[in-house]
Amino acid sequence: KHGVELSAAPVAVRIEAQRRDDTLLVIVRNSGTLDIGGQAGIGLRNCRERLSLLYGANASLILEAEGDSVCARLMLPWREYAP
Repeated sequence: KHGVELSAAPVAVRIEAQRRDDTLLVIVRNSGTLDIGGQAGIGLRNCRERLSLLYGANASLILEAEGDSVCARLMLPWREYAP
């Protein structure tokens, strides 16, 4: 919503998820540009604080520009759950 809602052009969103050893990596990428004015907004800050409370240093959220798109990388500890 926040990265694309004001865009007049069509926006492509791509979501990927993969397990890397003991980490779950979720990548959300959308076309467009990153404009956070040199600092993270309150939403990103809140997400990072919640991740820290839940997982400590074992989780992270990185938002960055990649060419003509914006990429959010969420890393969480992998856990197996029995059905």
